[in-house]
Amino acid sequence: RDGTPGRADALGKRAAASAFEDLASRAAKRTRVLGGFFGGLGFLLTGFKTQQASERESTEAAIQHNGGVLVTLPPPPSPKKRSSPNTTGRGSRRGSAAHEGHEYGGSASQPEAAFPDIVIAPNAERRTHRLLSAMSRGAAMLSCDWVQHCAYMACYVPPEAHPDPGFHVMQPPRPHLRPHGLFAGHTVFLAGSDKFRQDFGAVMGHAGATLLESLEGCCCHGSTHEQSPAGVLQDPVVTLFVLEHRCSLFDGAEGPDDV
Repeated sequence: RDGTPGRADALGKRAAASAFEDLASRAAKRTRVLGGFFGGLGFLLTGFKTQQASERESTEAAIQHNGGVLVTLPPPPSPKKRSSPNTTGRGSRRGSAAHEGHEYGGSASQPEAAFPDIVIAPNAERRTHRLLSAMSRGAAMLSCDWVQHCAYMACYVPPEAHPDPGFHVMQPPRPHLRPHGLFAGHTVFLAGSDKFRQDFGAVMGHAGATLLESLEGCCCHGSTHEQSPAGVLQDPVVTLFVLEHRCSLFDGAEGPDDV
């Protein structure tokens, strides 16, 4: 009755409209210098299936022919090694570690210009680490049809202008995430297989988080009943634990009921 949901929805729409206006404005300014109506906007293509090779090729050609730039993601920051223990006390050590985390890895070594402005992902349900990494830095996720429509019209067509809001736009741009990333300020420990830590580590690193390669302390206690907490993880620096499985941190555990 107080209209709060409607007001929040209206604010979200205004924010998305403003973000799209900023995207179009940047393209228009650079068009005068670079030529082509995409004006040097960076595009990342991901998630194409093998049978979509021709669609990918035609999309790449339309982007490059009209002033867009095909980009790849920069290498993610490496996990941070533990520094030597601080003898001035636990509180002082925590502050020191947090400061080091800000300067090593995460958003500090990932310049904003290195990330795409737009992601083209025809199969967005396939949440590839490239797609998640780009979205964590505020990239818009748009359709292949939008690129081809712009090429057909020979101009930058606002993707949000389609009568069906979701026809071209799967995710509006989020410019507030571009400078530092979704998880900026977080110190993260990943537990799981090597592939999980490699792929998801790339996502979290691109998203601005600082990754730790080891834990200072870890304890497990509590009930093994499925409805009860399986254990408690403790570390003076980590702000976020990401586990591939519930049992990823505990040796010898083969399933959720073993923790």
